[in-house]
Amino acid sequence: MVKKILIQILLLVTSLVASGQIIPTPRSMERKEGAFVWDRPARVVNNLKDPRFDSVKEYVSLLPDSLVTASKKNNVPTIRLVQGKVDEFAGDEAYELDVKPEGVEIKAGSPAGLFYGIQTLLRLREISRDRTIGCLTIKDSPAFGYRGFMLDVSRHFFPKEFIFKQIDLLSSIKVNVLHLHLVDTGGWRIEIKKYPQLTSGTAWRTHSDWREWNKAGGNFIPRDEGGYGGYYTQDDIKDIIKYASLHQMEVIPEIDMPGHSSEVLAVMPSLRCDGHTSKWTAEMCLGNEQTYRFCEDVLDEVISLFPSRYIHIGGDECGIQAWSGCSRCKALMEREGISGPDRLQSYFTKRIGEYVHKRGKTIIGWDEMLDEDLTPDAVIMSWHEDPEGRDKIIRQGHPMILSSEGHFYLDYYQDYPLVEPVCFGGYTPLRKTYQFDPYEGLTGDTALVRGLQCNLWTEAVETPEHAERMIYPRILAMAQISWSGAEHKDYEEFISRVKAYGSDMARHGYHPFDISEEFGPRPGSNVTVSSLSRGKAVSYLKPWSGNFPATGESTLTDGIIGDWGMNGMRWQGFDAVMDVTVDLGEPMDIHSIQTSFMRNSFTSMLLPERYEIQVSDDGDSFSTLYSLDFKAKDTREYCIENFGWSGRGKTRFVRVTASHPSGWCWLMCDEIIIR
Repeated sequence: MVKKILIQILLLVTSLVASGQIIPTPRSMERKEGAFVWDRPARVVNNLKDPRFDSVKEYVSLLPDSLVTASKKNNVPTIRLVQGKVDEFAGDEAYELDVKPEGVEIKAGSPAGLFYGIQTLLRLREISRDRTIGCLTIKDSPAFGYRGFMLDVSRHFFPKEFIFKQIDLLSSIKVNVLHLHLVDTGGWRIEIKKYPQLTSGTAWRTHSDWREWNKAGGNFIPRDEGGYGGYYTQDDIKDIIKYASLHQMEVIPEIDMPGHSSEVLAVMPSLRCDGHTSKWTAEMCLGNEQTYRFCEDVLDEVISLFPSRYIHIGGDECGIQAWSGCSRCKALMEREGISGPDRLQSYFTKRIGEYVHKRGKTIIGWDEMLDEDLTPDAVIMSWHEDPEGRDKIIRQGHPMILSSEGHFYLDYYQDYPLVEPVCFGGYTPLRKTYQFDPYEGLTGDTALVRGLQCNLWTEAVETPEHAERMIYPRILAMAQISWSGAEHKDYEEFISRVKAYGSDMARHGYHPFDISEEFGPRPGSNVTVSSLSRGKAVSYLKPWSGNFPATGESTLTDGIIGDWGMNGMRWQGFDAVMDVTVDLGEPMDIHSIQTSFMRNSFTSMLLPERYEIQVSDDGDSFSTLYSLDFKAKDTREYCIENFGWSGRGKTRFVRVTASHPSGWCWLMCDEIIIR
């Protein structure tokens, strides 16, 4: 009797531990007595006569022999797949998983639901003791229908086998969209039969290292001359789509237009604006009808390849300089009554959106694409840290995918930069990704928030191992929020599950960041700094950079120092020159003035080479208190350095100037601390 009780307690503990290590957390779970022993290959049976479920049956047939068998012996563990409605939850991806001693039943009304039930069962087996799964019933359904991951394959090309490997893991945590950023400055990565020069001319380049390539002129060379890169043939794309479909993932192509197109212009110079022949021009000419024919031709082939309901057209970060001086763009503006070059992209997007719509697809674009003339069904992918901008998207009635730069950009540091591989400049630890609130600051119809997406931009990510380190484990947090919702968060409980996943990933040949060795945030960044300048007014003799406004005029005296990265609204950027004055309100005794500057050479954030502190009692007549001139020889990728003065003095106004002679860099400052 005692032995039986001990066994029941052990099975209950096993069930509790196992269910606690599932990511994302199932929405409903009821634990029961007993256990299902899956210590040998299981027999899978089904009632799936609907051809829609053929993909599930094919997926099961491809599982390793160690998991499933064709044996019909009575003593073989049995898993039953059933097409049926899950009453508690609506939605196509809901499933019910019932584990009993005599077998397991997974029920769902859709192939996706059955697939996700299988993933949960496989995870339970992965973490069970002696392949013994405690009996339970799980009823599960996602909070969001769109749960995405974007891979930038333009800046660095990754072969399809790498993509297959990521699909395996991503689908197991119920990510259901793979967004491929196929074209950009780094190279054109998809075969377009009508324009073979796109791949023959720009799929390979002179250098693998992104910065070295740009320094050397950004040139493309053929593969047989030692070129670095590659591209996907249309057959490769079909293979990726097929593999993804077996894992219930939709593959969305992104053909970035009309900006980020310097690789197009390199082989099709006729699409440049007149008067702009520089290879660094990134925008196609919108006054040229050939541009529209080219884009439509490319989209025709892309649409015929991809069964996805969405086609991503980019639309981000378009400059208007080339359009402003182009005779053809000026003629278009006059002909169509377009008020200025800043409205040309709106004309382009509406025209392309209507073309895609006629082909039975819906466009997605980054939030710069938002405009009152945008086709009504267009979906906006919001990457800016701007609740007001998101509210504007909702007010205009567009569905929205949240891809917050500060939470979901996986090219940013996830820990102390000096122990991390080179990254693009931001700092987004797992905790910050997990803390994301999809509805924060929104006042409109939140039903228009359709999902979340993590993005891995790859300027600094060259190898598969580096890519996996950046993806995992942070995407686990996005998967948790997008499936299980953002309520009832417990980071300490979540991180315990992440650690278990990390060990399993490594055992299966992945290369995740080891969260158990995390250093954590910059010391002092989570507390308010004591300073005479806190809350005091700041005058800007040179404006801050529009790229890094932080919180505006309050940034440098809000009492909060920056964390490890440029994101997070704490580091304010200046275009090579910073010149600000702090008004203390009245003359005060001072003994130190300190500022910090961040260097991240990958993103052209440099330390100042001229630094000066001046003081004044009246705000008009200043005297120099401290100055420093030096030639920086720092070769570190990253550092945060303190600049300042200490001594004795009395003043009301403190002027801080800093500059770099290059003229083209950012000076990043977080706080002026006066004591």
